[in-house]
Amino acid sequence: DEETVRRVTDPFYTTRTTRHVGLGLPLLQAAAERCGGGLIITSRPGEGTRVVADFDLDHIDRAPLGDMKDTLIGALLSEKGADIVYRHRLDDREMTLDTREIREILGEDIPLSHPMVRSWLLGYLDDEFAALYDTASRITHKGV
Repeated sequence: DEETVRRVTDPFYTTRTTRHVGLGLPLLQAAAERCGGGLIITSRPGEGTRVVADFDLDHIDRAPLGDMKDTLIGALLSEKGADIVYRHRLDDREMTLDTREIREILGEDIPLSHPMVRSWLLGYLDDEFAALYDTASRITHKGV
């Protein structure tokens, strides 16, 4: 509901019963805002929730992204039936990973955590991130 969407960026609000704080979204929001971006959360009962974080890549206060491949793999393998759509844009290039498409191909009996699926996901993400950043690094280091 709308009240929950408003409260999810409060670090002392959580729906979890195992702890009394929920820092994931508040930290993501703070990181995005610190470098000129923002966080947009939309939710519709019965349809799901969409979280979009925008970062100004050239902002001096932007923290390094870290290892997005491992972060995504962790989220994909730990999800409990949630659909995850990850879209990463860099300049005019974009990569997308959509678990709905993957599950449609796999069918209901094969989980994302299956060893062969996990191996494919790792390879796919390696290839996609390499394609995104290869051109960018050549442009950045042009003339060096």
